[in-house]
Amino acid sequence: MQEVAETKNKYLQESQIEDVKSELESLPDNIDGFVRLLTMIDGFVRANGTADGEYEAIFTLVTTLDVMQSSQMEYDAVVKSTFPILAAIGFYDYLLLTGVLSAEEIKRFKGHANFPFSGAGGTPQA
Repeated sequence: MQEVAETKNKYLQESQIEDVKSELESLPDNIDGFVRLLTMIDGFVRANGTADGEYEAIFTLVTTLDVMQSSQMEYDAVVKSTFPILAAIGFYDYLLLTGVLSAEEIKRFKGHANFPFSGAGGTPQA
């Protein structure tokens, strides 16, 4: 049986966090990059066997918001207009919970033009 390396984080190993941060730095400003990053983090959590109830709930929230923003859903434009804000909050919380970013690091990334929902390039489009 392979041992998971010791980590300060209950979901990800330090090397995995570094891989995700590297990916985050080059994230394209679109929904595909967002989904790719979620898939990467979730893959690590599943491989580590560290998913718990809290992780599952926030992962479900973030992925559900992604589906709700898709063009396949027929929400009224007024309702749909708040989805990017909800998705941003959920995404930031997901990054905090999984230990990818600290609150201080999120403040630094928020102004980054390629960071999803940063506000640097306006409202993100799905």
